[in-house]
Amino acid sequence: PKGPFNNSSESVLLKEDILPTTTGTRETEATDTKDDDKIDKVCVIHVGPHKTGSSSLQKFLFRKYRYVLKKDNYVVPSFPHVAEGYEQFLDTEERFNQKNHVIFAGCLSFESAVNVKVCPSETIRSANQEYFRSFVNDAAKNNSNILLSSEAFDRDNMNITELTSYLVPQYKVHVVVYYRRFYDYIFSTYNQVSRDGDDFGTSQY
Repeated sequence: PKGPFNNSSESVLLKEDILPTTTGTRETEATDTKDDDKIDKVCVIHVGPHKTGSSSLQKFLFRKYRYVLKKDNYVVPSFPHVAEGYEQFLDTEERFNQKNHVIFAGCLSFESAVNVKVCPSETIRSANQEYFRSFVNDAAKNNSNILLSSEAFDRDNMNITELTSYLVPQYKVHVVVYYRRFYDYIFSTYNQVSRDGDDFGTSQY
């Protein structure tokens, strides 16, 4: 499909065509593969991770080139429900918010101490689930591709099964992750933690 990701030399495609497998006869398996090949709609999920330039990428895509993405047949969800005090993650009429998808990531790792701040209740979680389910159905009817991007998707307690359940079988799912050399990554992370007010030495870190 058309889109801004096809020629990227910096990203690594980790998973492609995340679709349920079917056991059975050779004839059944061949039929399933043939059906999979008919799925031409893609959901690209950029998962970061943290400290790999995600904010710059999101600003570039969501705020500057969101309408260009639409011309390339990619639609971007705008999650409307968030905890009080975290309204800075919402899109407004004046501009798109590059960090909006952290809301959905928070709802998918519901028991995380970090993400529970943006998705603290079952009410908010259910509202965002229903919004995304409706968004995916509408996008599928219009034969549109979908783009999600948040470094918060890199949490180890992320409910990937739930995420893909909204998309499969209407969409093939492509996961994009950026790689940063470990020693560059660790210093950048330490600087971020220090700026956030955590007080401990480099050796302890």
